[in-house]
Amino acid sequence: MRYLERLSAAWRGYRGHPDTSTAVDDAATKDDWGSLEGSWFQGRTLSYADPMKYRDSPLADLVGSDKDMVWIDTPAEPYPVIAQYASFLDRATPPLPPYSPNLPPLKPCSYVMARSDVALSGYRAFVGRDGHYNLDEIFTTPEIERIESARLGHPEVYRNEQIGFQDTDVPASFTMNIQAKKFIAINETVICLGSNEAPNYGSFIFRMFPKLLQAARLPQELKILVPQYFDNLVPFLELVGIAPERLIPQYLDHIYFIKRAIVPSMRNRDLWLDDETLGFYDAIRGRHGVQTPTRRIYISRRGFAGSLAAGRRVMTNESEVIDLLEGFGFEVVEPEKLSPLEQIKLFSSAKVIVGAGGSAMFNTVFCHPGTSLIDIEAEPHWVGGHMRLFRSRGLRFGIFEGTPSVQDFSTPHIPFTVDPVRLRSRLESFLPSVG
Repeated sequence: MRYLERLSAAWRGYRGHPDTSTAVDDAATKDDWGSLEGSWFQGRTLSYADPMKYRDSPLADLVGSDKDMVWIDTPAEPYPVIAQYASFLDRATPPLPPYSPNLPPLKPCSYVMARSDVALSGYRAFVGRDGHYNLDEIFTTPEIERIESARLGHPEVYRNEQIGFQDTDVPASFTMNIQAKKFIAINETVICLGSNEAPNYGSFIFRMFPKLLQAARLPQELKILVPQYFDNLVPFLELVGIAPERLIPQYLDHIYFIKRAIVPSMRNRDLWLDDETLGFYDAIRGRHGVQTPTRRIYISRRGFAGSLAAGRRVMTNESEVIDLLEGFGFEVVEPEKLSPLEQIKLFSSAKVIVGAGGSAMFNTVFCHPGTSLIDIEAEPHWVGGHMRLFRSRGLRFGIFEGTPSVQDFSTPHIPFTVDPVRLRSRLESFLPSVG
């Protein structure tokens, strides 16, 4: 444990946002790029390029070439048709606005894209000298492409992915504002793990962490460029054999000029975990977790009370809820205070979990299939995605609605309360079936 703590402390030392790193050759930049000011894409209209139109190539060819290429890992296929997601749905008064867990028709393929001489900006936008940009995913319908691309030029930071894109009159085409950016050149081949919502712990767990399935098939001497905005990231990667010296921090206020970018795709775009991802989590649980789940645990959010974003989404009567749950034999835990090893052991030891929807609940990927869960939700934005996550993990779960302090959901992260009488009734009916 002390070793993991030292790794975490060492990683915190990168928070100075350095302009250079061991993989950055600033002196070579002027020869290779002309400048660090992005002059080759400033003033141009940048348009989307579907990675599936690049040359379909063997994985081994991606590293040594300078061509735009793609390797298909698993093909696109229809999603399963799910008759029932949740065991119960307990609505509040008034109920939350409608939400649906329904999946789109087609699951995107998983792949690895390779491009040379690209600029990485924001979470995951790769802009080439040809004026074409890609993300770490493909779109299976025109409607999904329209929705996802439309937000990239939005003025709100949580929608625009901090790329610097500005809308034009042409859909999915943008100009780029780089005034607030710093610049780094990486004059070697690197694996890029970044994805949507890069600073979010839950996004790391289901979007970025499973990319190691593709990265494991690439040469192990390659460096890995990865966003680091929480302390547990490096220890998580170390648990699956990624040496810290391979890692280059990716900061969202930088543009990275990359000689050769190897980009594993997002595997679970719609929060439906594929078989390979489930096997990845199962292997981690098998190696580091508890094999016989017995505990009843309550996932508390009281530790977020001082944070700027998620902290506004506090359960204002949580002490009352804790008193109730402790009477049913639940332990109160705060996962954000635990190391990765401790979190894996915690969730794999749980027979029953109660908690409010949030990043900590993404640790349910380390649960045993069949674990029972009461998911407390007080906003409609993420309920459908959470339901898909829990169902694909094989959990026996239900949705219990809390009551938000206001009914205006235009701004996320709203304080809420939980009706203890309704929750007691649900516990009394749900727990006997658990055993």
